[in-house]
Amino acid sequence: MMDEEGEQFVTYFLPTKETLDKRMLDSGDDKEFDPDYTYEYYSVRDYN
Repeated sequence: MMDEEGEQFVTYFLPTKETLDKRMLDSGDDKEFDPDYTYEYYSVRDYN
């Protein structure tokens, strides 16, 4: 991807603490995910 100044970067999506906790509960219930839950992630840029 490129920012407004033409610099290239990669974006990583990191789960919030609440999302990690919910994913652990889902895993314990043998579910990949809960379609009724909104999982939240941080967006982090890593410039090349």
